[in-house]
Amino acid sequence: MTNKLLFVGCLLLVFVCAPLAIVCQDEQVYDGKKGTLVNGWQNWSWAKVNFASGDVAPPSGDSFSISMLVSNWTALYMHNDQGVLTSSFTTLQFKAHGGSVGNQPLLIQLIVSGNPAGSYVDINAYGGPLQAGKWVTIAIPMTSFNIPASTPATGFWLQSNTANDAGTAYFDDFVFLSKPLPPPSNITVTVMPAPKPTYTLSNMLFGINWASAAQLAANKYTANRWGGNAVTRYAWDLDVQNHASDWFFEGIPNPIADESKLPYGTSSDAFINTTLQAGAEPIVTLPMIGWSPKDRTYRWSFSVAKYGAQQKTDPYHTDAGNGIKTDGKTDVVGNDPTDTDRPIDPSYVVKWLDHITEAFGPDKVKYFEMDNEPGLWSSTHRDVHPAPLSYDELWNRTLLYASAIKAKYPNVKLMGPVPWGWCAYLYSPQDGCSAGPDQAAHGGLKFMEYYISKVAEHKKQTGVQLIDYVDFHYYPQENGVLSSQEDAATVALRFRTIRGLWDPTYVDESWIAAPIYIIPRIKAWIQQYMGQGQMGIAMSEFTWGDDDIITGALAQVIALNTCAKEGVQISSRWVAPASNTRTELAYQLHTNYDGAGAHISGTVLNATSSADLEVSSFAYAASGGLYYVVLVNKVQGPVGAKLDLSGLGVKTGNVVLYSFWESTTHIMPVGKAALSNGAVDMTLQGWSATLAVVYTV
Repeated sequence: MTNKLLFVGCLLLVFVCAPLAIVCQDEQVYDGKKGTLVNGWQNWSWAKVNFASGDVAPPSGDSFSISMLVSNWTALYMHNDQGVLTSSFTTLQFKAHGGSVGNQPLLIQLIVSGNPAGSYVDINAYGGPLQAGKWVTIAIPMTSFNIPASTPATGFWLQSNTANDAGTAYFDDFVFLSKPLPPPSNITVTVMPAPKPTYTLSNMLFGINWASAAQLAANKYTANRWGGNAVTRYAWDLDVQNHASDWFFEGIPNPIADESKLPYGTSSDAFINTTLQAGAEPIVTLPMIGWSPKDRTYRWSFSVAKYGAQQKTDPYHTDAGNGIKTDGKTDVVGNDPTDTDRPIDPSYVVKWLDHITEAFGPDKVKYFEMDNEPGLWSSTHRDVHPAPLSYDELWNRTLLYASAIKAKYPNVKLMGPVPWGWCAYLYSPQDGCSAGPDQAAHGGLKFMEYYISKVAEHKKQTGVQLIDYVDFHYYPQENGVLSSQEDAATVALRFRTIRGLWDPTYVDESWIAAPIYIIPRIKAWIQQYMGQGQMGIAMSEFTWGDDDIITGALAQVIALNTCAKEGVQISSRWVAPASNTRTELAYQLHTNYDGAGAHISGTVLNATSSADLEVSSFAYAASGGLYYVVLVNKVQGPVGAKLDLSGLGVKTGNVVLYSFWESTTHIMPVGKAALSNGAVDMTLQGWSATLAVVYTV
């Protein structure tokens, strides 16, 4: 038999009963044996109180009770940072003693985020009045407080209902009585050793693009990428970015306090410093396109005065056009790249690394990308690179720039080729999105395959590995997946599209209409040309839905853990989710699940769900008999599941659960249980992600 999840502790029980419990225990607030509040409850009273009073004999064999002088509208106030859900409990119950006087007038009310909410309740209606020299039991139904069931109450107070001195009253045995949920269904999550090759969960997997200092601190992101279209032509010495087709091909100087101190004090310096100060790894994109803004003057590539009327212009700089003629389909061609930019070569990039090393120290910044989405240069940066990229150009530029970097900085980790998506995985832009003459001229090899083969060939010839991580971008192409839509069809599609990362049997449901399985493809190419494990894998841009929808956050959890299971070492979402959104919780579940910096780690295990359409599962073995299991309920209603670790040889241990779901605003500690024969039953809240931390020693 497996143990039912029995939830103990005030804070834990409050939330567990709703999302996870099969049988919930009651929520204790005060321990009369010790004379203290327990389970995260705190004394916020403004009445004269004593939590370890021995003035009257407590009930139930306790040693202490709480004394309160009832006068002048003061209150006994007990607060909990996490709060309680009224829907998880039937009753707030406690014992009360009227001291030598009795009949003290008292009202009780729940508190939400520091403010009284719902209705005051007169305790006389639920077991009062208080009696002199005698204990009575007060039992107040949770429904009597009239606050929404989904609202966490962060405390309650017992308030004097008089300005006069009504004497001292005593209280004990404050407890929330639990409400059990229906029993679980028959889903089993089985955790076993993973087949070889085994992978270790990389700390760099929980990265992001463009996180601020506050976001890095709140979410403990492990990597922060300086990336995107605007950094392909970033002038590190001038602190100017050309925003390319994203914004009218404008070279816009970043604000800087003192231009005379350039190249110090730039936005890239600030980005690196912020990231390092947060304990995260910067990932810096290096320009390889061969052009960079020529000065700190605000410039644009397609001047209407010089190149004629255009489809659109910058509403704030009406001479800056979008490089498309007024017919809306014909590109402006023949513009002069030196209108905005100067030619650069590898020495310019190496000098940037010189500056970074001088400013931050040797090897402080280790990860660099060889530009960004070069397959799109002929569209995003067509003002300086109008010709579609070929096999040879991509490799020749990589060879030129990476060789110069590795010659001076052999310890840095370079990432490439950074393709934007499906077409650029397999075909050169010169061929379009299908096999063509460029591919035929290179032995029929796929675009990324050829790139990896050239890295291998160069290493064999010189002993130098120019590229350390095969880096790709992934954006689901299906309609609605990246939106805020959460209708049933879109939600199901959002979850299915994650299979494009790994499943060779899944046919993509967009215009691609073919199996993508990009990670296994890359692993196979690495093994064929370099040897297993000789190159890492990075996914430096991806996303799976709007920041603040629950199913987008759950898809993020599944994508991150899928990458870990498939051996990806680095990932960084585009971009950092907005603060206080559900997608932040998707990261916090892995990087800061207890709010004190605890994070998952370990070797990837094989977690198998008997109903993967409902519950996705992932598991890791850390040192010291510690295991982590991530469970994602992809259906909107509660789902029962048995977690079984007996296949690891685990028989006994303790399980601590953390979770988030649609109505939560942070990661909730939701319960504890003991394993029985290596297993435990639980009920998962609808649309939720849960981390089970399993202690076996």
